[in-house]
Amino acid sequence: MRVTDLLSTAIANLGRHKLRTSLTVAGVAIGTTALALMVSLAAGVQIFAVEQTQAMMANDLVYVTNYADVGNIRISLGQIGGPAEEVKEDKGTTEQVKPISAQQVSKLRALPHVTAVYPSIYVRADSIKLVGNSKAYEASVEPAYPGSRTVQLVAGPGFSGNPREAILSNQYLTVFGWATPAEAIGQTVALTLSRPADDVSATSLRLGEPMETQKKQFSAKVVGLTVKTAAGKSALVPFPYALEMARWQARDYTQFSPQHFGYNGILQVEAPEHVDQVAQAVRAMGMGALTPADQLGMINTLFVYLEGILSVVGLVALAVASLGIVNTLVMAIYERTREIGVWMALGATRSSIRALFAAEAAAIGFAGGATGLSVAWLVGQGINAFARATFARDFASFALSAFPPWLVVSVLGFSTMIGLAAGLLPANRAARLDPVEALRHE
Repeated sequence: MRVTDLLSTAIANLGRHKLRTSLTVAGVAIGTTALALMVSLAAGVQIFAVEQTQAMMANDLVYVTNYADVGNIRISLGQIGGPAEEVKEDKGTTEQVKPISAQQVSKLRALPHVTAVYPSIYVRADSIKLVGNSKAYEASVEPAYPGSRTVQLVAGPGFSGNPREAILSNQYLTVFGWATPAEAIGQTVALTLSRPADDVSATSLRLGEPMETQKKQFSAKVVGLTVKTAAGKSALVPFPYALEMARWQARDYTQFSPQHFGYNGILQVEAPEHVDQVAQAVRAMGMGALTPADQLGMINTLFVYLEGILSVVGLVALAVASLGIVNTLVMAIYERTREIGVWMALGATRSSIRALFAAEAAAIGFAGGATGLSVAWLVGQGINAFARATFARDFASFALSAFPPWLVVSVLGFSTMIGLAAGLLPANRAARLDPVEALRHE
């Protein structure tokens, strides 16, 4: 029997009992809807997270540390509810990461395609405000490395070489009352930082006693406004200026020098195509290296686990729906026993009978998958519309529910395979019927 004849016969047979077939397809559709919708939510957030990470991350930097396993994701539940493990003397403590030494800095600087080596610094800002305005807002200071690709701008020329400049997140456009992005360019903002006062000692830090702090303002000229990203309170400043801020907060102007480099470093690479080569050279030194691709890979890996967990809900519903497929085909065999006997008498082989009922089961699975996928897409569009009207109004392209091609193909293929698997038992039962007994069946 040709494939086209097999499919047309299977569809015609399913049409004999439209109500029963429709209810079975509906059961598969419910499971498929749950499966597709759950995974689409994770896929939508994943796409948004990757896009935002790429928009805020330079693609020509390599992050280095003395921890060789940096970037490795370990997901473990541990021994929940179990007894505490013994700590042996020879086992020692957990691996202690050492600061990057001056010798390592020299070796990193000498690697091919590396143009500069920077310490990784962190600046804790209290607030940001327009000079001459009393209203202050939250801020996160981020260093911009010389020569590295910066974020996408909607206004402004970007850094000119003057260290006291800043590129602000697009969301400051609203809080500072600027009518247009161009109006922000040339304005002066003040970043307020704080640190413990000189006379603060360990003994004075008693519980409940307020700690005295010193504050200092660092002014910067706005030279750019970014596109809207998830980093809505970011102030990007040139690395030398961020270094000055970090050293002021640390009360140590020898910090972040080759002799006191810190635990993490950042390598400036000539071009993005050399990033992987540089990372491999760093790992060959026994150090850990993290590239932009590695960071995206970590994000994608986490979402793979999330998508797998969310898929369980749909898989349970599909497993229940498969019982309906078994029931539908068993009833069909019972009703068409004499017909099967006639087919066999006319020369139909057992394999042909088996293939016919398997095709009917697969058709039910495919129809249920297509229906469920369509319903899930419609519900997803409603969720996206709600998101854009409420919490995601600043991101017109944001889709909380996304249906990439791999999801569509996977759901249709999986529902069809579920139907086919559920139909194997009834198909084998039909193929094993005795032709003589089948012809006697009333």
